[in-house]
Amino acid sequence: MHSARAKKLDLNLTPYLRDVIDAWDFKGTRREITVCAPEQTGKTLAWLIGLLWTFVFEPCLSLVCYESDDKAEEINTGKFMPLMQAIPELAAELSVPKSKRKDRYKFSNLTSLFQGSGKRISSVSARVAVGDEIDDWQEHEGEVDNLDDIRKRNRSFADSLLAKVCTVKGSDVDDKNGGVKGSKIWAEFKNSSRGYWFLRCQKCGKLTIKSCDIHHLNFKRNKDKNLVIGSCRLVCPECKHSHVEADKFQMNQQGAYIHEEPNKLQGKEPHYGFQWGALASCWESLSWEVIAKAQIKAGKSGRLKDQLYFDNSIRGLPFKMRSMSNTNRHELLKHCTSKQLSTENIEAVFVTVDTQDYGWKWEVRALGVDSCRYQIAYGFSEYLELDDDLRQAINEKRRLEARVKNIVFSEVVTVQDVLEREYYGVQPILMLIDSGGHRKYEVYTFVAKHERVYAYKGDNKIRNDWKFSETQDKLIIVREKEYKSQLLYLLYQYNNTEKFYWYFVDDNKITSNYLDELAAMQPDLKRGNEGRQYENYIHCGMHDYFDTSKMYLALEAIAISELPFDNFEQGKAEILNLDDDEPTPENQEQPPVNNSSMPTFTESWSSGWKF
Repeated sequence: MHSARAKKLDLNLTPYLRDVIDAWDFKGTRREITVCAPEQTGKTLAWLIGLLWTFVFEPCLSLVCYESDDKAEEINTGKFMPLMQAIPELAAELSVPKSKRKDRYKFSNLTSLFQGSGKRISSVSARVAVGDEIDDWQEHEGEVDNLDDIRKRNRSFADSLLAKVCTVKGSDVDDKNGGVKGSKIWAEFKNSSRGYWFLRCQKCGKLTIKSCDIHHLNFKRNKDKNLVIGSCRLVCPECKHSHVEADKFQMNQQGAYIHEEPNKLQGKEPHYGFQWGALASCWESLSWEVIAKAQIKAGKSGRLKDQLYFDNSIRGLPFKMRSMSNTNRHELLKHCTSKQLSTENIEAVFVTVDTQDYGWKWEVRALGVDSCRYQIAYGFSEYLELDDDLRQAINEKRRLEARVKNIVFSEVVTVQDVLEREYYGVQPILMLIDSGGHRKYEVYTFVAKHERVYAYKGDNKIRNDWKFSETQDKLIIVREKEYKSQLLYLLYQYNNTEKFYWYFVDDNKITSNYLDELAAMQPDLKRGNEGRQYENYIHCGMHDYFDTSKMYLALEAIAISELPFDNFEQGKAEILNLDDDEPTPENQEQPPVNNSSMPTFTESWSSGWKF
């Protein structure tokens, strides 16, 4: 049941599910089960099989809560009902009129309710309850958290079961650094027996390799710092034996859970905890090469979403903060540099412009061949562009004012001037300018006149990071919170100064005003812990230069995606080829590494419960 093609229950490919399914034999205890693991590795299958076992052997009132009502219907019709139809006694119940609806099954000896998390949990008691993907549960208007509420449904029974399964989404909820959503499932796992799946070394015979410890996977990289195909080896930390991927089937077949708190497996109220990482998978969608590529990308992209993907969806663990987060000007000054740029170490120059009622704030940044982002200049322009006569008149006025005030005269600088200048011998290849409220007409007119200029509009409702507008020429719509989170991550956590770093001009040239505008983006304290998630930060003062910086990240991504490669000066920066080795999508179905033969699902069922 591991894919749409599978026609038999094959636990040879997922031996880590056996203990999880066996834990459903809860009679005589008030048991909880918590499962944390990457997507598409069998988490949902484990509770589906467990719930079916209760339907046959412990029929009772049960309750299942999904992330949404739509997901409940999808799982029921696509996964749960086909399994029931393969079991004769349940298939007979399904044939009875009115025995099934999308939100419940009502058989002769049991009732099972299904709902989404966007509403309060049903008030009925339930001997068996399941919480599926609890980190994705929606908020609802009730005062009690749905996970706490679902626990109450078990209280009326002398023995009961609450099963929770989820891929960890975000960070450890006890992590005080903030910035990333805390994971509910990880908080539950920490209170459990904390059983980690270990692979068995094929030389020393010991359980030495935790399936979430990807650092035991060694591989080679070529001169372009990409994975050398066929070089992956999984090394035993004790005897140092180097395994090839052909060994992983036996390493997992002989694997087992090691529980850090085995005492929590005992007593009247045990709490079983199970965690496995991508090294436990025997499927091509999580091959060692896919795992290695995800690790490389997390290390070389400097992108928050890649770090989250690697920790959550490959290791099956909470995101680990790479450094302390401290939103103050002292921390920001660490980004100042006196590095000297030259034409030879610049890939491209970009300009981003934030539109205000009184003018335009702009920033010029260069993407380096080291993939670092270097600030070149920033400033304010009162005008988008000027004809020669008006420019001369304005400069005469500025010259007179300088004499009267005894200050240095400076010529007027327009946004067009910023675009047409060269910086270290390189002219900007693109400019992105905020479409600007009631100044839209001015902005769109300017954009239409200049080939390298595009308008910007934020919209957090779009699904992708950005898209071209279907109604306005040269308007790019951007999912702002994606780039806000990324910028905050680069400013306060990312600390690899050799690549993908976010640099300012040196500290003698950076102004207090500039730093204040970046530091104005702060946690929303009214939202409690959720306010410390980067996507929920709010501005506490003027933040125009934060916006120009955020827009740079969007513009860089757009340029790399849309411009021909020869638009970049050197073609050496890693980020230009970053997406060539994307990890395999979590939902992509692949054939198994080992085609083992197992009894059919109904044969396994009739041969006994324990696997």
